[in-house]
Amino acid sequence: MHATLEVVVVRATEIFGRQWTKLLYAIGSVTVDPSVGGKDDLAKTARVRLQQMAEDQLKKLGAW
Repeated sequence: MHATLEVVVVRATEIFGRQWTKLLYAIGSVTVDPSVGGKDDLAKTARVRLQQMAEDQLKKLGAW
């Protein structure tokens, strides 16, 4: 998921526009839910990384 966000952010923004921004917001907000992806330390770390990645992409787009 991390690599996908890095690779497609610019092209996805061109194609999907505001819908892509909404998707990034949704990804960021879902990662707060501990039931997503498990409850162990590895899952927590992955959720934090994914949330950070979504926030970084939103900042690049000027939407954060």
